[in-house]
Amino acid sequence: MPVAGPLLEVGVGRDPDQRHRHLLGAERLGQRAELAGNVAVGVGVFDLVGFDDRVVAHGRLDTRGRTGTIPTVIEAVTFDFWNTIAQVAEGAMPEARRRAVAAACEEGGLAVEASALEASLDEVRLRWESSWVEGVHMHPQEGAEMLVRALGLEEEGGRVAEAFLGAIHEVELELAPEIGPALQGLGEREIRIGIVCDVGFSGGAVLRDLLDREGLLAHFDGWSFSDETGCYKPAPEAFEPALAALGAQPRAAMHVGDLRRTDVAGAAALGMRTVRYRGLHDDPAEGIEADFVIGSHLELLGVVDRLRR
Repeated sequence: MPVAGPLLEVGVGRDPDQRHRHLLGAERLGQRAELAGNVAVGVGVFDLVGFDDRVVAHGRLDTRGRTGTIPTVIEAVTFDFWNTIAQVAEGAMPEARRRAVAAACEEGGLAVEASALEASLDEVRLRWESSWVEGVHMHPQEGAEMLVRALGLEEEGGRVAEAFLGAIHEVELELAPEIGPALQGLGEREIRIGIVCDVGFSGGAVLRDLLDREGLLAHFDGWSFSDETGCYKPAPEAFEPALAALGAQPRAAMHVGDLRRTDVAGAAALGMRTVRYRGLHDDPAEGIEADFVIGSHLELLGVVDRLRR
């Protein structure tokens, strides 16, 4: 029989833990499922349909902040960048920044003790993390300037700031498994593709260069990087420039990301369909859950196909 609940976890059916956790909303017909945050999801009646060892949902979805039905046509899909499109090894970026700044100081004849450098880098990192959680934008250049001041190198800081901001070029970018074929599959379906990314100390221009180096940039039709918009997710202003570039209304768009607080809550509040990707990072935080949860980017193609029927 049909079951009520607006949220569905999509996973490969061979894993029994995934197969039997597909209903994340209300368990019985007519119950209401209310989620954390300001987005309350009302009664949704779905038929569960299996295909290729996966499960998707189709049917009506009544929500506040959305238009009442799942659109029959998905025109655009936006992706988060970090832990969705790509990642770097844990600890690699802090170490790369430490090495880069230390080398810049040595080349410039600037005396900086290792302990002072470590403390200053930690101070800048913690400041950014606090700003991100609070939704107060911190530009990468601000982080570099803060580091220079913390090290007492204001008069000689250009070399240090450049090394700090360019350290990402010294680490290996690890693409999410199957992201390339998934992007190609979306393009073959004439889906416009974008990026909505909260950057740390590596700005949008740098990340686009990395994608170009990996042969992926051409798949994207538009983007919104926080250093270029001045806004972090979940603010709607973080998503809107990408949607405008893609020429898509929120109700006809879907966002894919790994974090409930920023990716899922922000996109849902704007009226987009939501997908939480857990292939690189399975977010343990509480909060609103996505319409779909996937472990492989190729599963996204099946979700899009079903929603477009």
